Amino acid sequence: ALSLRVGVLLLAAGLLRAGFVVNFLSEPVLAGYVTGTALVIAATQIGKVLGYQVEGHAFFDALADALRGIGDAHGLTVAVGVVCLVAMLALRRLAPRAPAILLVVAGAIVVSSLFDLRSRGVAVTGEVPNGFPAPALPDVAPGDLAELALTAIGIALVAYVESMAVARAIADRRGYQVDPDQELVALGSANLLGGLFRAFPVTGSFSRSAASDAAGALTQLAGLVTAGVVGLTLVLLTPVLQNLPSAALGAVVMVAVSRLIDVHGLRRAWRVGREDAITAWLALGGVLVLGVLRG
Repeated sequence: ALSLRVGVLLLAAGLLRAGFVVNFLSEPVLAGYVTGTALVIAATQIGKVLGYQVEGHAFFDALADALRGIGDAHGLTVAVGVVCLVAMLALRRLAPRAPAILLVVAGAIVVSSLFDLRSRGVAVTGEVPNGFPAPALPDVAPGDLAELALTAIGIALVAYVESMAVARAIADRRGYQVDPDQELVALGSANLLGGLFRAFPVTGSFSRSAASDAAGALTQLAGLVTAGVVGLTLVLLTPVLQNLPSAALGAVVMVAVSRLIDVHGLRRAWRVGREDAITAWLALGGVLVLGVLRG
């Protein structure tokens, strides 16, 4: 129900051409926000690579919790995570056109299956349900719909800002333009369709966008191919994924989001002027200290 409400809000905003609001997001703010978000996402993956749970939605909270639990690190899990990290970084440097993420994930699944890493204490994805959910309207009381209204507005706003931040960051590096109104229509349509299949509200994910960019995605065709592969996976390949080590997934996300750390943008803000520099560092600090949403 929440997805449907978010979808209606975003789609309506797109049809009313309200994408101009993104013009108020300055380059220094985007540089700080995107960099902070990338660091927060990377910090939350530390636990997967080390083999224990890490709590915290802000960078310093997650980092402090990771350091507190360092004594609980699982040696074999750490080895898997580090090997995956090194392999992806090496492939990115030595064979930039190779699908590094795909190769490393496939290799991790093969090794995990051959040596039964799960029985040795390495956390794995586990059973993934197969097949598609049937479309249905949500069974929600009218009173609950009223309570969801403010939440839907907040999610719609943050979903749009986050999506545009990562879209513009990648577009600036790749040298193309983003249509803000089209992004609103796309996000709204995705949430409306997802809501009919009992999905969570969705947005343009930082980590997934970074992974797509790292894999060499250049056009919307990449999204269609991804959707097709996910569909085939749900029908045919879910048994294969159950042995994928969580450490490998954590390593994939960490390497992917590292490409979004905009050091150049922060330096440029510093060179332009004091106001730009203060704005960029306030945006960065807000995300690191308070988390992505509050920041």
